[in-house]
Amino acid sequence: MGRNPSADTQASAPASQTGPFDYCPKQGFREYWYPALEGGTVRRRPVPLTMLGEDLVFFRDRDGAVAALSDWCPHRGARLSLGVCEFPGTVTCPYHGYTFDGSGQCVAGLIESPSSRFVPTLKARRFPTAERLGIVFVWMGET
Repeated sequence: MGRNPSADTQASAPASQTGPFDYCPKQGFREYWYPALEGGTVRRRPVPLTMLGEDLVFFRDRDGAVAALSDWCPHRGARLSLGVCEFPGTVTCPYHGYTFDGSGQCVAGLIESPSSRFVPTLKARRFPTAERLGIVFVWMGET
């Protein structure tokens, strides 16, 4: 009696290694609200946090709400989280002193004149936030 080669092939074929999480992005879904931190931790100093591969900085805006920006200054790439929240509702870069409000707009620069045309062109990426029951949520999406 001869052997059936196709039977050997079927018996030795590995089982599928695909599962439900293989269809999820490795760093999470972008178009989603994520809990980030406790609201009480955001006080007088900028707070850094990395979420979904993005470096963020949290601080209180002019209205006292938690704001989230990219932690990288658009001027020379210094970390805003190493700066200060000297002026109400803003975070200031420690490198050249560019100051950003809660919308990410640069509002002043230590090395610029008050009439600078460069300052209004700088904008840090803003991430929408919402604070519920003491937890700050961040929208990590593009829409």
